[in-house]
Amino acid sequence: MPFAVRSDRPVVEVKAGADAAAIQAAIAQAAAMKGKRPVVHFPKGNYPIEKTLVIPPGCDLQLVGDGPENATQLGNAGGADPLLRVEGPSHATFRNFLANAGNAAVGILVESCDQVGARLFGEQLNTTGYEYGFVADGLRNAYVELRDRAITACR
Repeated sequence: MPFAVRSDRPVVEVKAGADAAAIQAAIAQAAAMKGKRPVVHFPKGNYPIEKTLVIPPGCDLQLVGDGPENATQLGNAGGADPLLRVEGPSHATFRNFLANAGNAAVGILVESCDQVGARLFGEQLNTTGYEYGFVADGLRNAYVELRDRAITACR
């Protein structure tokens, strides 16, 4: 599925094959655009993640790839556990990519995100982890919706 986004959303492009430091810089750039629902776009390819990627609190960004079935894959290159951490409150969106944590315990970990109005949305998201693919414990106020997903285990 080709990447498409509304024209009123700023897009931060990640270079194909970029490492964790370059991706974290793109996330920081998008996080600075709070309120505009910025998109961090990963073109088709493999991305070696050697250090946990962090979405900082208060972000309304979207991580978007070009397809979850091995088209866009964030893969653990050793040392990243979890592969991706979301710090709340958040309005994060994940679309069209594979987060392959490999031997790490968790693919995507959501922390401190139980605020009224907090929202996490995933579509065409494939995530794996040695223990769990997606962890969002103790949420009573935050809204979590995962559509068309393939997750090894969810907690």
